[in-house]
Amino acid sequence: TMADYLAGERSEQERADAERFGPKSEVVQLKQPNGKPFVGFRSVGKNWATVFAIVPSDEHGPLIPLVGEWKHGSESLSLCMPSGVPTKAELAGDDPMGACAKREFEEETGMRLASITPLSPNGIPLSGRQSSTRYFPYLGHVAMPIQPGPSKLDDTEYLALVLMPVEDWFELMSRGKVYEDCAASCTLLAGLNLGLLRAS
Repeated sequence: TMADYLAGERSEQERADAERFGPKSEVVQLKQPNGKPFVGFRSVGKNWATVFAIVPSDEHGPLIPLVGEWKHGSESLSLCMPSGVPTKAELAGDDPMGACAKREFEEETGMRLASITPLSPNGIPLSGRQSSTRYFPYLGHVAMPIQPGPSKLDDTEYLALVLMPVEDWFELMSRGKVYEDCAASCTLLAGLNLGLLRAS
């Protein structure tokens, strides 16, 4: 348990990581739409931002910047768009999720965004029954000319940038090889925004 983990000899950094990433739960007392009282239990996590962007390429056609990262929750290697949680300074600003989206994209890809378009301004619940956490999808517009710099990763991050052709990414999705909910829904919303997909 978390209590057992923290009871051991932990460094200041390990305790900070536990506070930042450790699961938390809460009991909520609400009224249902019909007016009846309801007591529920849910996990509480940090909201985060995810950025879908397209990089032009003469050789391979349009490319999507993705991040390959080992995720300990699912114990699997996953591909997703650059994502992350806001810093304390960003949370104090006027647009914490937008600022987070721009910073995380630059840190994980080495590329700068000229602008972003929110694809769901109120965020998307990850598990409406069990969690209060939301993710905020963005369409990123990469600054031109593209001049990639080095990635700037946290000590706890172990990931690699993957530039994948748009068609290959859609193929992976159709074969059920995209394991992150936010990657699939962010792709769908961005694809509709860009006219890559059509709503019918």
